[in-house]
Amino acid sequence: MHLVGIDCFNPYPARGTRRQVSAKFFSDFEQSYQILCDDGYMPFVLQPDTEVALPQMVLPKRSAFVMGHEEFGPSFTANHYPDITPIRIPMYGQGESLNVSVAVSVVMYEYVRQYGQ
Repeated sequence: MHLVGIDCFNPYPARGTRRQVSAKFFSDFEQSYQILCDDGYMPFVLQPDTEVALPQMVLPKRSAFVMGHEEFGPSFTANHYPDITPIRIPMYGQGESLNVSVAVSVVMYEYVRQYGQ
């Protein structure tokens, strides 16, 4: 898990998960992005206004999912990173977005559905 621009992080709520998932902290997105690309990951960003829906995707085994700020969205300009594929979680009704923790859960469910544990 890469955390970008997080000045204060309280690990207490995630104490169980933190034993199994390591976290790396970065001051800006470029640092995280370069490491992911160098390690062979294909980056995806969740955006509600894009055509490609998550259930339509065959995700690469080495997928990286970029989650933006719940209010402000991603911390980078999309045209600076044309190889980051925008995908959306289909929603119906009045809702336009999901809480970040819910979005992460949905994306990881789909990834595990495709690849197992």
